[in-house]
Amino acid sequence: MSTKAFLKSHIPPNDGNLVRSIKNFKKFDEMISKQLIIICALMVTSSNACKCRKVPLQRQYCQADFVLRGSPTSVAAVNSNERVYTIDVHTTFRIRVYYIIYRVNISKLYTKETKVSCGRRLKLGEQYVITGFMQKYRAGKYKPYITACTYAKMWKRMSPRERSYMGAHCVSDCVQFLYTSHLVKKKSTKNL
Repeated sequence: MSTKAFLKSHIPPNDGNLVRSIKNFKKFDEMISKQLIIICALMVTSSNACKCRKVPLQRQYCQADFVLRGSPTSVAAVNSNERVYTIDVHTTFRIRVYYIIYRVNISKLYTKETKVSCGRRLKLGEQYVITGFMQKYRAGKYKPYITACTYAKMWKRMSPRERSYMGAHCVSDCVQFLYTSHLVKKKSTKNL
């Protein structure tokens, strides 16, 4: 039984207040329905939030297109979905040769605007170690990109072990890491 039919059967007809009450009830019912739809949409959106796996520092370092130590000096909105941090780069630990050839400027790091879309927030003036990747946005044009899933840790909060890892021996570790990763992949494809 609908709400309207229920009200008609329990309240005497020909009452002007009744018609107004029914109209107000319909408006209230429509308003509640719209709010429920909005709440459901927000729940679905938040369930699709950014999710990152825990990845060891060595893997992030070796798989990154660039690794740097620097301090964000400013932040600006590029558009409604993206922001850019201007970075005072103190040390470049790693950058792939390919991007040096293309003269990619790593003093500007791009990220998504919101955490839900995996955007990264950095405190201005703090010194960070940051890993990231290059995102192609035009033929032959790349921009350095960071996300909530890429490594970005304040230098002062890094352990002595993490700090020492950023030195020269890291390159040899990457060669060993990439070589053993390749062997594991090769072995697993043979088993198929």
